[in-house]
Parts: sequence; structure tokens; C-alpha cells
Amino acid sequence: MCKISILMSVYNEKKEWLEKSIESILNQTFDDFEFIIYDDCTNDENKKILNSYACKDKRIKIITNSTNRGLTYNLNKGIEIAKGEYIARMDSDDISKINRLERQVSYMEKHTDVVLLGTHVKRLGINTKKHRRVFVPSAYLKVHFLFNNMLPHPTAIMRRDFLIQNSLNYDVEIKKSQDYDLWTRIIQKGRAVFLPYPLVYYRVHDAQISNDKTGEQRKYRDIVRLRQLEYLDIKLDAKEKQIYLDFCEGKLWENVKEYRAVIYNIFREISKQRQYNIFFLWYKFNEQYFKCRLRGLRK
Repeated sequence: MCKISILMSVYNEKKEWLEKSIESILNQTFDDFEFIIYDDCTNDENKKILNSYACKDKRIKIITNSTNRGLTYNLNKGIEIAKGEYIARMDSDDISKINRLERQVSYMEKHTDVVLLGTHVKRLGINTKKHRRVFVPSAYLKVHFLFNNMLPHPTAIMRRDFLIQNSLNYDVEIKKSQDYDLWTRIIQKGRAVFLPYPLVYYRVHDAQISNDKTGEQRKYRDIVRLRQLEYLDIKLDAKEKQIYLDFCEGKLWENVKEYRAVIYNIFREISKQRQYNIFFLWYKFNEQYFKCRLRGLRK
């Protein structure tokens, strides 16, 4: 047994990125963990790197797939075999701060009602603009998930027993934004918290930006957004769904009167459920609406 099981999936990452990512975990101030790394048919150079680290540190467990199975499959299998009380995520191109695990475990131990914990990130690579750090109450975090994901995947730590007891895992049908989908289901049954300081250096690179431009990311984000409304038993026709999805993306329709009517009808329907903090719900809907109006005026 160990305190934390850290899950990573590797597929053809750059050599220097992979090495820095692995070392950032091995050098943590908190060392009671197992490091489960899936070799998802990565290249020979990366295989050598993984085997080299595994020979040096017994906490590393390499699992080699005979075919490329993808991140979602690997994470679900990792949760099944994990021995840790907590499940922590790590991507093979990101870097964890040296005290990341120590601070996250300390928080989870003190707040036993929290089942999912994430943090801010510092960006590496292409888009390194500074992001404003804010304290995000868990009630606001739940509201924010109606629109988008604000809990970066590689910062997450979860209680394994909670996932198992509630039959919660990653949906294999969600090829992108699989973390966003899981978070929205976790918060229906437990409490999530977002720490206002960065514990992970998050790498932004061409492949991520390219995927987003193709619309692949938005396709799956939209599925998750609509699933949340379905869970609340809010029924919309095709046009209303499209207005809501565009609203989440900050896009304003030409018929502003109709657009506004649909959005505020959805707001009222969500409010009736009494599952969300009404103040944060009101604040977020209005903030998003005025962002859309502002973008519309700038065109």
C-alpha cells in the first residue's frame, strides 16, 4: 500500500519533456507513492527512458500496451490497479513543483469532505501570458463547470475509494476533455476544490492548439455541457441548445433579443433545481452574457 498512485500515459513525447516530467515526480518532497506509467506504444527512445528510470526507482511501474489504447483507457486501467488512497494525475510533458504532492495531500487530509482537488498552473511554451490568480469557492467551481473546465487535468488529485464506491471513471466515448466530463460527474456526488496557487507547470504546444482549431476539443466540451443540462432534466430544442453552446464559447447571435431570452430561460430552469449557489449562478450567467455582448460590439 502507498498514499498516492500517480497516473501517467506516454506516447511519443519529446525526450527532454518526458525526462523533466518524470524527474519532477521522483524528486517530490512527499515520497510515499507509486508511479504508474503506461507505455502506449511510444517510440523506442521513450521506451529506453522509461526502462532506465524504472530500473533506478522501484516506485515506478511501467505497463506496456501492445496497441495504442489512448489516454482514457489507460487512466481507467490505472485506477483499477492503483493501490494508493489518492489518485494523482500527471502528464508526460508537464512539470510538477517539488512540493506539489505534499501540499495537496496535506489539504486532503485536513478536509476529508473534499474528493477532488486541483490547482492553478503556470504555463510553459507558446502561450505563457500571465493568468490572474483567484480564490475559487467550491460552490462557484460547480457553477463554472456548466460553461467550461477550469480544473487542469495534470493538477488533479482524487480519493480512489470515492471513485470506486460511486462507479466513477473516465468515459471512453469522450476522446477529448475527458477530465471535464469526469469532474462534472464527481461534483454531483462530492465536493471539489481549486487551490489559488500554481503547483504544476503546464506545457502549451502546437498539437494542443491545432486540436482546438479543428473543433475537436469544442465538440467534446459541448457534449459535456449538454450532459449537465440533461442531468438537471432541462429540455431544449436544437436551436436552444446551439444558442447555449455558443453562449458558453462567448459567441453572440445577431438576434440579441431571442438570444437573451433563451439564455435567461436556461438560467431560470437551472435555478429551480436548487443544486447550485444562486448568487454564483446569477453572477456567472451575467458575466458571460456581458462578455458575449462586448465581443459582439467589437466585431
